[in-house]
Amino acid sequence: MLEIYGVVVRFTLFVNRITQKIQKKFSGSLGNGSVFPEHPGSHLVMKNPALEFVKSVCQVIALHT
Repeated sequence: MLEIYGVVVRFTLFVNRITQKIQKKFSGSLGNGSVFPEHPGSHLVMKNPALEFVKSVCQVIALHT
């Protein structure tokens, strides 16, 4: 049980660090929406790259559980 907790903590710190880097890199371009490509038929408005990254990671983890 203690090993699983250590893995969870390390993974959480890793994702947190990546999220902060994404937020820092794209903080200036969030207002104009140029970060995300526009695909035909896309209807969702995505404005925050860090949030979209975390949502994607959570969806992948949900596939395992």
